[in-house]
Amino acid sequence: MPSRNSTPHILACITPHGFGHAAQITTVLNSLRTQIKNLQISLMSGAPLDLLKSRLRPPFSLYPMPHDPGMLMADALGVQPDASLEAHRNILEDWESIIAELEKQVAIIQPDLVIGNIPYTIPVVCNSLKIPCINLCSLN
Repeated sequence: MPSRNSTPHILACITPHGFGHAAQITTVLNSLRTQIKNLQISLMSGAPLDLLKSRLRPPFSLYPMPHDPGMLMADALGVQPDASLEAHRNILEDWESIIAELEKQVAIIQPDLVIGNIPYTIPVVCNSLKIPCINLCSLN
């Protein structure tokens, strides 16, 4: 993986909808860490820090993932469709400023590659900043 820095740097953006997204991407990151020496990992997520620490071998940096509600949950299995629709509608109504805010955050982090699982704002940001982006989830 070519790097702008001497240390390759991956930013993983993880939706907080349930814990499966974090479980999936941390498995990939742990595998990459065994294959790429000195891999720097940053996470952008609203997932609980304790969950991330239990899944991803350190070290890693954690940044908040604003504007990614995923699906708002009523409990472990039940979604709140009306509240989720409203949250996503709010993102779309303020799209330009949200993307600009995320662009600033990602530019500060300076990753060589972004892996998303799977906030829909991140590919737009990566395209704008000319950063390679891979989206993955259990359905693709």
